[in-house]
Amino acid sequence: MTIQRTEAPVLRRYLLSNAAFSALSGVVAVAAADGLAGLLFAKDFTLLGLTATGLVMEIGIVLLIFAGLVFFVARRDTVKPVWVKAIIAADLLWVADTAA
Repeated sequence: MTIQRTEAPVLRRYLLSNAAFSALSGVVAVAAADGLAGLLFAKDFTLLGLTATGLVMEIGIVLLIFAGLVFFVARRDTVKPVWVKAIIAADLLWVADTAA
């Protein structure tokens, strides 16, 4: 089963806005990694060879990759529901991890 471009305009808008916000967040994380690390963490640390700044930068890079994938899925003529479910699951995991 696939979803045609004309069948789900609301879903496509959701995916495109998800991609845009993820890309914006990724750019901010990469560009301002040092400042964000200072705000997010009480002190500098090293985890698996990454400093706090490096961790924020890595998160930004992952967000940019995720944004590209979501944009790619949103712009296809047909979308497989499994991709949409995977994107929604990733969003839910992100929110749950952020809230924890």
